[in-house]
Amino acid sequence: MYDVNLTAMGNEMVLNARIEKKADGTYGGQVTGEGIPTLPVKSVTVTGNMVRMVVMAPDGGDAIISMTIDSDNNISGDWSMAGDGSKLTGKRRAK
Repeated sequence: MYDVNLTAMGNEMVLNARIEKKADGTYGGQVTGEGIPTLPVKSVTVTGNMVRMVVMAPDGGDAIISMTIDSDNNISGDWSMAGDGSKLTGKRRAK
């Protein structure tokens, strides 16, 4: 579970991203937050301490969340989708 702070459409938001390993070995999950519908995670790529998620945005397009997780589980990175995006910060919760 990741607690993510970002700015979307000019508003500061706190999102929760849950990533789960599927039976076929791929990853999926969902992103939730106040004022947004539950958004499905379409794909996840993990390379070392970097996580890249493709999330279905409310408009049906793709939102890309790119995060780096440090040894203290702090998150930094950015997100983007058509016409919007920002830097992000947050924390990875213990499993």
